Amino acid sequence: MNGRISTELLATELHNLDGLERGPDIVEALERVVTSARTLFGVDGAGILWLDASGDVRYLTASDDRGRALEVVQEELGTGPCVDTLVRDAWVESTDLQGDPRWPEIGDRVAPYGIHAVLGVPVRIGGAAVAALNVFRDDEHEWDESETAAIRNLAEVIETLLASGLLARRRERVIEQLEYALEHRVVVERAIGVLMGRHDVDPVEAFNRLRSVARRERRKAAEIAEDVLAGRLRL
Repeated sequence: MNGRISTELLATELHNLDGLERGPDIVEALERVVTSARTLFGVDGAGILWLDASGDVRYLTASDDRGRALEVVQEELGTGPCVDTLVRDAWVESTDLQGDPRWPEIGDRVAPYGIHAVLGVPVRIGGAAVAALNVFRDDEHEWDESETAAIRNLAEVIETLLASGLLARRRERVIEQLEYALEHRVVVERAIGVLMGRHDVDPVEAFNRLRSVARRERRKAAEIAEDVLAGRLRL
């Protein structure tokens, strides 16, 4: 992506995505959205990481195999720019994952795919992040304001798709899982806060303490969070 984003191109492409929420399949529509990121922004790929019904971070969809690899590696390790975007509910930028001291394991794992610069933006429902939209480039890159603003517009398309699915109570797996995640989001956030204070750790580390126990015991993160808040479990 060289120079500023064309507002005319952005408007045209977003218009082309209008009405996707009325389509037959939410995941298929989301795949179309992330694939459009390459046309819109000249990036080399995109993907979505989200909170599923277990309260865990999961790969949802991507523009291609490399985008999928980036999301799946972060799902497996519980760390990375996209995880930070989702758990912290904040923009996250990396000029180059290769050598980024925040996520050395991620840089090593995605190096064979040629992934370098990454930008993540939260996807929000009800005022809080339920997913992270991420775009990446094959070279080092300083993300500018026009890019972050434009990608935020694309995130709003995703929010519309998910919100419309919830409103229509569509019986698709992704919507049913999102409903559960939304219902239990507060208890997970409260437990994260407790663990942050108890262990003097950041939100991502606190979240990973929850997900680690949930995976080990084959339970949902929300159930572990409830036990932490009730004093039945001390992590």
